[in-house]
Amino acid sequence: MILSKEVPDDEDFDNEVFMGVYQSAIDLYGQIHARFIRSPLGLAIMKEKYLSGEFGICPRALCDGQNALPLGESEELREYGVRLFCPKCKEAYIPSRRYENVDGACFGMSFPHILLETYTDLYIYEKGEEFIPKLYGFKIYGHRGSEYYEEPIEIEEEEKFVEEAKEAVN
Repeated sequence: MILSKEVPDDEDFDNEVFMGVYQSAIDLYGQIHARFIRSPLGLAIMKEKYLSGEFGICPRALCDGQNALPLGESEELREYGVRLFCPKCKEAYIPSRRYENVDGACFGMSFPHILLETYTDLYIYEKGEEFIPKLYGFKIYGHRGSEYYEEPIEIEEEEKFVEEAKEAVN
């Protein structure tokens, strides 16, 4: 069934026995795929796909269109869909609708890391640019406990900053 060139028709999809066998074949293929892409030949093929951008790009604007890699959140079938891993910001993202029916177990949790360890020239050592929230060009000081919180500058320092800004304008 996996290697067949025949496409199932509507009658096949209405047959419960066929659907059970069909789902088992899909699961088997996914598990074989997950093992194959970790082999030397599979890694070489996946490297070329990564370099050509077949898996998509990081949706984060500050990563400047960095190519992404497929990642599974679990090795168990039908637990999670595939995610995109960005080697630049080291984050995983939910991909576009194109991949919504792809099981993450078909890639596994370790695939991107095995690929980057095997092909060290692909590893990105620089961290993606940090996002700093601003309002009209001024940095926002968040509330205590926020990741963006910084202690406010002292009044004297602020007044000095304002005076320097006024002098620079004049």
